[in-house]
Amino acid sequence: MKNLTLTAYGKTYPVRVRVETYEDYRNLCVSREVFSDGYWEEWDTITVNLSPRFNAFCSFIDVNNCGEKCVHWLTENGFGSLTSRVERSGFCVYPEFKFSEQKLREQNPEGVERHMALWNKSYGGWKKKSEANT
Repeated sequence: MKNLTLTAYGKTYPVRVRVETYEDYRNLCVSREVFSDGYWEEWDTITVNLSPRFNAFCSFIDVNNCGEKCVHWLTENGFGSLTSRVERSGFCVYPEFKFSEQKLREQNPEGVERHMALWNKSYGGWKKKSEANT
């Protein structure tokens, strides 16, 4: 597994990715933590919870708060790719990103298992039906 890093404010930090589930719609929530001053601390939440996603591993990227650089960081580190869908909320247009289940499992297997349990409890077989749509 490749060690992840993030460079900001003239420093490079080790990064770990956390996988969680938004309460509303049971959408995928992805955040980053950095190791700084001897402990892990939350850096940012890179997804935003808008409308229900019909694939357990698709979510909108919060370009309003973390910018397009989040999309670049995700693709550069093999987390997946943009879909062709976007959603507008307020004055911002958020692109949808299809995350690699395998890559997320490498980073946070327990988080993926919790997410899938909640997802399947809410949506059951929707993931398989919608795979053709992603």
